[in-house]
Amino acid sequence: MLEIKDLYVGYYRDLNILQGVNLTAKEGMITTVLGANGVGKSTTLKAIYGFLRPNEGDILVDGQSVLGVPTYERIKMGLAYI
Repeated sequence: MLEIKDLYVGYYRDLNILQGVNLTAKEGMITTVLGANGVGKSTTLKAIYGFLRPNEGDILVDGQSVLGVPTYERIKMGLAYI
């Protein structure tokens, strides 16, 4: 299971594109992230896969935080960006 808890992410420390995002994606279920252009869909995915570091909040896979876990290790956990 993938959980995002109170996530704040931005390309600059004091300018968050995402503010307070929460998401739960259960194993075996198809989950989509939909929204208009520029609302933070790609930014959310970049944070999940380790391309961007959140300013606040947490990202968990099976209950374990992946913050600080290198991208190549996240791939081994089953996370993929297609």
